[in-house]
Amino acid sequence: MWYDIVITTFVEGRRMKHLTGVKCKELLIWVTISYISILDPSNGKMVFATPTGLSRSYLVSAFEEEKEVKVKN
Repeated sequence: MWYDIVITTFVEGRRMKHLTGVKCKELLIWVTISYISILDPSNGKMVFATPTGLSRSYLVSAFEEEKEVKVKN
């Protein structure tokens, strides 16, 4: 992932659209991300889309922070 110094977006419900300042690398090419949404929370998937209409879905759990496990010594 690549983030610009300034990131802008319109947020409504479970979606961010007209996103600027975020790119991801796909097969050696940097692709601009313009839309992120959780269309149906029950299926647990997030959709990422480009300005050209290409999109890809990922599980929401892939973006959740891992809980720290404390080990007793």
